[in-house]
Amino acid sequence: MLMSDVISSNVMNSIKTNPAITDYYTTGHGYFLTITNSDLPIERIVCHEPMIIGECNGVESTFLIFIENHEITIECAGIGEIEPPEDYRDWDINVSKA
Repeated sequence: MLMSDVISSNVMNSIKTNPAITDYYTTGHGYFLTITNSDLPIERIVCHEPMIIGECNGVESTFLIFIENHEITIECAGIGEIEPPEDYRDWDINVSKA
């Protein structure tokens, strides 16, 4: 949803099919996940609209995407009373536009 106007469907399919995860860390308030793909642009693009909300088991989060230097960094941050746990990215999160 956040990258549909920025990244072609061919590049998106390549990332989904064979993600080259180069970094992942949790912050205690969410996580950052970085994926590298040579078809991604070098220039910095911040994808923040529309606002995306995720929810699962009472845990609420929001997402931002940063594209730069052939990398995508997905930021997931908790927005509710319950912070996302370390394994949150493995959950079946319901995602919607705010």
